Amino acid sequence: MRVWFSGRTYPSPASAHFVGEMARLARLSGEAARNRGRFVVLNKMFVVYILQSLKDKRTYVGFSSDAEKRLVEHNQGSVNATKYRRPFRILFTEEAKGIQEAKRREIYWKSGAGRRKLKYFFKNGFPNNDARLV
Repeated sequence: MRVWFSGRTYPSPASAHFVGEMARLARLSGEAARNRGRFVVLNKMFVVYILQSLKDKRTYVGFSSDAEKRLVEHNQGSVNATKYRRPFRILFTEEAKGIQEAKRREIYWKSGAGRRKLKYFFKNGFPNNDARLV
């Protein structure tokens, strides 16, 4: 018997019990469950954000469960990749249904096609954040 859960396949009935227990705990806690020393986040919304440095006008793409808190961290210098380019402002945010979608969208915005779309937005204006942009 093989059981699929959260992008992974578990081969044994013992694993099926583990998956069932994780799902039960996730329902009880609302968003996450702890089992066997592992922390698994379930059904959490993430935000893909695009920041612009006010110092050098370059952009930075990332994702977080709280974009405003992450912006504060970037502006305080807590993030090594951006601490010499602060201050930042948020140019664009995009909601993602889970961490996998957020990573996929972050990779898109860092790709050539995503950078071309950013260039288009700088030229023609940024769209309303409610629109899907692919």
